[in-house]
Amino acid sequence: MEEIIALLENLWIDKEKDRELYYRVKKKLPEISRFFYEKVGWNIIVTEQLIKLEKLPATPEKYMGIERFQEKLDYCILCALMIYLEDREDERQFDLQKLVEELPHILREDIELDWSQHIQRKSLVRVLLYAQEIGLIKKYDGKVEAFTTDERADVLYEKTELAQYFTIVEKGFEETLEDDQGRGRTNRVYRKLLTTPAIYWEENIDRDSIYIRQEREAIKSTLKKFTGGVLEVKRNSAFLLFEKELGEMYPKKNMLGEIALIVSGKIRELLEAEKLKVMDSGDFILIERGEFFQILREIKESSGINWSKEYRDMSLEKTFEQLLEFMREWQLLEIIEDKIKLYPTIGKYTGYYRR
Repeated sequence: MEEIIALLENLWIDKEKDRELYYRVKKKLPEISRFFYEKVGWNIIVTEQLIKLEKLPATPEKYMGIERFQEKLDYCILCALMIYLEDREDERQFDLQKLVEELPHILREDIELDWSQHIQRKSLVRVLLYAQEIGLIKKYDGKVEAFTTDERADVLYEKTELAQYFTIVEKGFEETLEDDQGRGRTNRVYRKLLTTPAIYWEENIDRDSIYIRQEREAIKSTLKKFTGGVLEVKRNSAFLLFEKELGEMYPKKNMLGEIALIVSGKIRELLEAEKLKVMDSGDFILIERGEFFQILREIKESSGINWSKEYRDMSLEKTFEQLLEFMREWQLLEIIEDKIKLYPTIGKYTGYYRR
């Protein structure tokens, strides 16, 4: 159902930006709302201006953050901005200089803001550009980027109606999802399938694996009907796969994604040659951190000419750390002290350079 995909992909459906989509989704809301409420435990907000699916994960993950943001400070300033906007019930317009005056007071018990620091000014600029991008505020005059180099720079903004629907508050949802018998278990599994690359388990007594195996056909049928996705269940994992692009895709069309594919291909080769062994507990591989580093070293020495200049010039140690974080976020591996646990998905998506 295209309308469900639109709700999953977008923060909200803004009637001002896409009137036709807004009314298509609104027309099918009874069926859509029932699916999300009963199976996923998500609510839908409907107003004359927007339709928003309140997407809460079963467990928050680092990769679920805002891609534009770079520091924890960005999120702190965003929260302070939302408080500032909420307090401005009567005055919709505000200027940047008034905002920078108020934000330190809002965050005074948590963070000391000092706009003379370049890093803090850059953080505020990222937040305001994001707020403008998603429609929380509108800019009328000035360039916020100028604040990066000049703390006296000013910009005129206006708060929009969308701002009041940005923040999600759902008390006790984590406790509800701990239920292993009722709707909480159903919501937890569906949320994982819709918001994470995969669900993994090592033992057959895992609570989610039991539910998935028992309700496999029902889950598969429901997800196919409402999302078009195909449920694939393996010995120690479950995936929801889509033929068309949906949200963030793996592999990303960048150099790091390409390197991850090549490394995955090399690991598959080693496994087929029986130079790596699968753990007794499932389709996982446990290797030494140094062994994984050596795999990357050999790939760079033999195929590094295919890499972008950035990664050809980058130290192997830095590339290694970036690769580990990238693959960890995509649930391809887990770092356990000086060892690396490779998940089954690593062999599902592989790549090779033509010779």
